[in-house]
Amino acid sequence: FLITFWQFFQKKSAWWGVTSAILLGSSFYNYFYLWSYLYAFGVLLILIYLIRKKLSEAVRLGYVFIGGLVVAIPYAINLYQAHAHPLYGELSLRHGIVSTHAPLFIGIMAFVALVIFLASFSREDKDKYFFGLALLLTPFITLNQQIITGMVLQTGHYHWYFHRPIAVIFLLITIFYFLRKYDWFSTRRILTVLIILVSFATGIFVQAASYFNDEGRDGGYIAAERQKYGPVVKWLSENAEKEAVVLANNEASQMVVIYTPLNVFH
Repeated sequence: FLITFWQFFQKKSAWWGVTSAILLGSSFYNYFYLWSYLYAFGVLLILIYLIRKKLSEAVRLGYVFIGGLVVAIPYAINLYQAHAHPLYGELSLRHGIVSTHAPLFIGIMAFVALVIFLASFSREDKDKYFFGLALLLTPFITLNQQIITGMVLQTGHYHWYFHRPIAVIFLLITIFYFLRKYDWFSTRRILTVLIILVSFATGIFVQAASYFNDEGRDGGYIAAERQKYGPVVKWLSENAEKEAVVLANNEASQMVVIYTPLNVFH
């Protein structure tokens, strides 16, 4: 979405705008923290252009986010029906929503990235600057929306999957901006290779730790222990009515919903 939206942002092409709106609306069906982060970003970016008294530009950007809402209409209907259910409030608490209006800090890396961005990022291209500024200010909204709503979401989703990656990207952009005056081969290319190697090494290490460490979440010992649930899962699949509800612990609940046509009361 950010790639296509940036193309629309710069080229003002209707094709890129429609593509952006479709991708944005599709994010509703993918991941709650994705579309909520993107809409917080959109609100900030539009607000920046309103403050700069560029109403026509703000309206043009707003069309993409309105278009995303149109694509998300079936999602909105489903969400409304879920919210109207008498058990919605109780179930939301069970899924990690906390009632409070207390503010939260955005995290040291996102804060450092914002400070470095404000202090050193080039302002020659105003659109690029304000686009980046909106992305780096978004954590202030996503981690503090409870000041208004009174409901804290699972903030780790924002922190690990959006705030930190965006912060790292802008830190790297800033570093490369300062290195542009040096010889490409001897400095920036070496740094690029190091970044790629470290990224792949980190991915390999994380996967190895996840699958081969006996003490990990999905380690060898745990995976072997889960095999003991095989006869139970087989019996439920063969004897229980489809869509029946099973009362189970956390471990068994996950396997029931994955390997059988049954539901769980967890």
